[in-house]
Amino acid sequence: MVGFDFEAVYRSLDPGGTEDAMAVAPVSTSPETHTDGLRRVIDWILTEDDAAGMSATRTLVSVRTMAFAWAVFPALVGGKSQSQLARNLGVSRQFFSRQVISLQETLGIRSHTMRSELARQAYREAKSRTREAESNTRKPTGVRPT
Repeated sequence: MVGFDFEAVYRSLDPGGTEDAMAVAPVSTSPETHTDGLRRVIDWILTEDDAAGMSATRTLVSVRTMAFAWAVFPALVGGKSQSQLARNLGVSRQFFSRQVISLQETLGIRSHTMRSELARQAYREAKSRTREAESNTRKPTGVRPT
C-alpha cells in the first residue's frame, strides 16, 4: 500500500489545526462528524455580522440560510440567481453576495457559480478603471455652452 499524507488533508480542511479536525476520519459516515459540520453551519448562520451592523436578526438568518442553500443545494432554490433571491428576501444583491462570500471564507463552502478571489479582484479593478474613465469624460453640470 502506498503511503498517503492524511495530515496534509487535515491541515487543508482545518488551517487552524484544531484537534477536532485531526480526529475526523478520511471517509466518515459517523454521526459525530456530520453533527460537527452541521454545528459549524448553524453557528455561521446565527453569528452576528459586525460589518453589516446586524445582530442575528430574522433577516440575517433568512439571508444566510438562503445563501447556504444557494451554494450547496441550488435545486432547493429553483436555480434562482442571487439577484432574484435577494429581491425575494427584501435585501440588496450586494448584501446577499457578501453573505455568500462570508460562507466561502468562514466555512470553505464554494458554489460552482462563484468567481474565484482572483476573478473578483480583477472585476473590481476593471470596474474602478471604468468609473475613473467615465468621470474624466463627463461634462461639467450647470455650465451653459457659449
